[in-house]
Amino acid sequence: MLRFTILAHHVAPGFDREPDGIHNRSIQWEWLFEPVINADALWTWATAPMESDSASIKAVRLAHHRPIYLTYEGPLTRDRGSVSQLASGTYQWVTQRDQHYRLKLTYDRFVSSVPFGSEIEMRLDYSSLGPSDPGSTWTFRIGNGPSGSSKADAIS
Repeated sequence: MLRFTILAHHVAPGFDREPDGIHNRSIQWEWLFEPVINADALWTWATAPMESDSASIKAVRLAHHRPIYLTYEGPLTRDRGSVSQLASGTYQWVTQRDQHYRLKLTYDRFVSSVPFGSEIEMRLDYSSLGPSDPGSTWTFRIGNGPSGSSKADAIS
């Protein structure tokens, strides 16, 4: 199984990647996934913090991150702020079609501020640039619960 983590990036004052609505905040969530190939770099997206266990939220593809961020918590270099781990676990591909991917995430660890149960289904849709280009915009659709639940069906 492949690993993932969700980090809370506490952004330092004055650090700004892009004025896209996600990066202009004091806290953003960064979603990091171990890729199927090339385990030297993690697939990474940024979102605003999520407040619901069933949601659709804008995500921006970031440059690949180093694998150390699967477990790292603490200050970041170059005055970028700090990160704390919100959740981690394993994931598996469910489907991949055209411009969307569907994943099943199973949590080994999550903090109480993450509004998910122990398992979620996630659909990732991209709408600009190529799917692996930093800066491409995506939509994450999250459904809580095992496959077959009404929330998970809403993201198919």
